[in-house]
Amino acid sequence: MYNASNNTRRPMRDRILKKKEQQYALLREMYIDSEESDGARGFSLEDLDRFKGKLGLTERDFDSALQGLIDNGFVERIAAQFWELHPDGVREIEDTEAHPDEGSDYFEPSVINNVTNNFSGPVGAIQTGDHNTANVVQNLSGDVSGLLQQLREHISSLPADKQAEANELADGVEDQAKSPKRSAAMIKAALAGIVALFGGASKEIVMKIAAEIGTKLGPILAGQAGNLLGG
Repeated sequence: MYNASNNTRRPMRDRILKKKEQQYALLREMYIDSEESDGARGFSLEDLDRFKGKLGLTERDFDSALQGLIDNGFVERIAAQFWELHPDGVREIEDTEAHPDEGSDYFEPSVINNVTNNFSGPVGAIQTGDHNTANVVQNLSGDVSGLLQQLREHISSLPADKQAEANELADGVEDQAKSPKRSAAMIKAALAGIVALFGGASKEIVMKIAAEIGTKLGPILAGQAGNLLGG
């Protein structure tokens, strides 16, 4: 009979818990993105690349986390480059976020709490209540104007025809930031449109800037007052 020592079992357990933390972080990110997109639960390859960047996962760890969610029925691959958050995945997040100290059949309480503590900045807000009022758990007082300025500096390096399109999209983001009734869906679409105009290393940089802008503006739902750009 094989009798593994504690020294052998502990590293294995740590690796398993780390994998589950990565899975839960990705599932939580998908859920929040879905809520900010008016309940749309489909994700493209570009969406997944954005999640990978926000969570800081390597290609290998991200692929492992995604496959783990698929294997457990939380996410479905419904086309070659398109994935969908399964209702079981939605319930998993809502139940564990409501009762983090209880965990679930798959995610231990320690996994849930570690993810909540370590990834609380990027993931933003969870929608709660009968009217989907946002419970914003991140600081939205950052310099959004400065981030938009960085974005425009990169836009200036594009060919003239692409510059015009990108600047128009950036203007849309700025208008939304100044509006007391912001649309997370419009912000997301405009930022994605800007990123799509870039290629190579520049695209990675612009994607990070866009993700940070989206993080600061995305959780704000229509009807909330305030102007993040000032003036």
